[in-house]
Amino acid sequence: MKTIQVIPNPYSAIDADGVPQGVVGFPGLRGVWIGAALDTVASKKSGKTRFYFPAGNDRRKETTIAGMRVVTLNVSDANVRSTVAKAVLEGSLIVVTKADAAKLGIVSAYLEADKALDAEKARAQRKFRARHGDSVELGAIPHEPTPDEETDDEVTPTPAVPATGERVTSTVTRHPATEA
Repeated sequence: MKTIQVIPNPYSAIDADGVPQGVVGFPGLRGVWIGAALDTVASKKSGKTRFYFPAGNDRRKETTIAGMRVVTLNVSDANVRSTVAKAVLEGSLIVVTKADAAKLGIVSAYLEADKALDAEKARAQRKFRARHGDSVELGAIPHEPTPDEETDDEVTPTPAVPATGERVTSTVTRHPATEA
């Protein structure tokens, strides 16, 4: 089995608010992203698909580079290998080692993952400032999902009270407007 390690490059796409949102879908698995997860609360609030990039889990001893979780991918399948190689060449994924790049057939100049992510951040900052002005900064990479503001403690149930003059029955068999 041929495996490589990569980190996602969230700076490959920046939303209108300056939040890094660059993701790569896992080949053949709809709704699965490499090193990212869907932020359902932020997506509902904004009306746009939003992602977060989970940092490593200490209990599982996950490796991180520059705050990004290292993802191990099986690239034995030619389709997966070509999709991942394309994402690396486009800058959406960053390979961890030069040997991993060679497994994808990439033999060009190699930059260490943390330095590559810093360079991508600087590039994204320049592009964002060119579009929105010199005083704006990129947002932070979201590493946690947006917390849901509604909790069970805050929800006040509203009792169902019949309108004045209506009968309350245990079973509704007819609509009140059809009664004679």
